[in-house]
Amino acid sequence: MSKREGNDIGEVIDQAHALTGPHKAERLKAQRSSLIRNVTILARLGCLDEAGMIKLRKGLAPTITKGPHREIGDW
Repeated sequence: MSKREGNDIGEVIDQAHALTGPHKAERLKAQRSSLIRNVTILARLGCLDEAGMIKLRKGLAPTITKGPHREIGDW
């Protein structure tokens, strides 16, 4: 959502960290890197479309629509 609205995801993560209280710099750096990496992977797998975002908001796993692990059909 952040990227779609033209915001930098790293800046959004930094803002969220500022709201959650003081943490060690090493923790913040590792968490920021991990979150950005996860979003990049989700985007490459085609999971950030509208259907995927609805599932993610509900805590469910999105459907992979791109790449070798994409869902091909009903099993």
